[in-house]
Amino acid sequence: MPDKSLSKLGGRVLTQLGDGPSHEEVMAQRQRFLLAAEHQRATPWRFAFAGIGMAFAATALVFGIYSALEGGTIPFWIDADETPGIEGQWVEAGEARPVSIRFEGGSVFVLDKNAAARVVTAKHKKVVVDLSKGHVRCRVHGNGETGWVVRAGTYRVRVTGTEFSVDWDPGAAQLDVGVDYGSVLVFGAALGEHGVKLSGGDHLSVGGARTTIAKNKMIEEDRGEETEEEEQGGQDLVQTPPSNAERERSRPARPRPYKHTPKELGWRELYAEKDYNKVVDLITDQGLEQFIAGAGSKDLWRVGKAARYTRRGDVAHRVLEGLVDRFPGTKDAQNATFVLGRVAMELQKNPRAAQKWFTQYLSQSPRGPLAEEALGRLIDVCRQTGQNAAARKHAERYLSRYPTGPYAQLAESVASRR
Repeated sequence: MPDKSLSKLGGRVLTQLGDGPSHEEVMAQRQRFLLAAEHQRATPWRFAFAGIGMAFAATALVFGIYSALEGGTIPFWIDADETPGIEGQWVEAGEARPVSIRFEGGSVFVLDKNAAARVVTAKHKKVVVDLSKGHVRCRVHGNGETGWVVRAGTYRVRVTGTEFSVDWDPGAAQLDVGVDYGSVLVFGAALGEHGVKLSGGDHLSVGGARTTIAKNKMIEEDRGEETEEEEQGGQDLVQTPPSNAERERSRPARPRPYKHTPKELGWRELYAEKDYNKVVDLITDQGLEQFIAGAGSKDLWRVGKAARYTRRGDVAHRVLEGLVDRFPGTKDAQNATFVLGRVAMELQKNPRAAQKWFTQYLSQSPRGPLAEEALGRLIDVCRQTGQNAAARKHAERYLSRYPTGPYAQLAESVASRR
């Protein structure tokens, strides 16, 4: 009985503590402490030291409770050579290739080229990763115990079991969050007290005065492959901790990528394991054009998605284009047309090509499940390329059909310009 009461008390304390103070808050607290110490010089020394001593004691007590509740450290390793990592360590990917951070239990954070992040905390109760700049792709295996948080500037992305990506440009204060599976909660800036929940296929873009939330209504054929944990997505970060004995029994061994080589597994098995990098590597090693010429529409769709998830824009474009060419008029081909627009816009940085694909999707499926997002993205593409008349035309069309849609604010801004 006392153990349960203590666990509940610990959970409430940890909930109140939240993610812990940010760097800015720590500096502000330090400044207040120094000012208070300066003020105490004018008072009798015994009272001054008593006050300072009490302050230190209170701080030590709070952080002592906090550390105890967080539990032991989760081991993690840096990059393919599995160099052991330590809390507080900065990890940076250079120009040559991405760099991975692999945690015990199978969770992986992959920093794209030129991205930088710091593993602030790696505890069994909570893992916090600060993204300083660039793009990070995250695959989190939730266990009902560990809370995972990615911080980017003033924003926080909370998750328990899912696949998602975060892109942060500190110079422009631009945040982009895309969710492949499961769900996340994003807090910060103008996102409201309760934050914004994103589910599989959703995309959030926040920058300056504009916030765009694109809901992806596409129902994917292989959605049933997800686990119940991923479907549930964001859940409470603080739960009653298991006993030490239960933790030792359930703690997984140090993760290894696979027991078999990619060729032994085959790309479909790798896809089921959600190791999309190896899927793309295997397909391209065996011959991309040969695969495109002989694969069915579902296989082309899966490999195209795997390439997009791993930000291999050239491969995603070629595979999805092959799907459109070989299976015209099918649902897979229509969806591929829309995704080709996203690949051109997000990975290839080619807004003119994106305009072509979004226009093609709308001409084929003007009332389709992705029509609202395609039209909203078309407004943005035309605005970026200086096609003001076309942007206004699409904005007026959007407002007439979706007056309260996620792109309504952008459409109103564009439509009002003359």
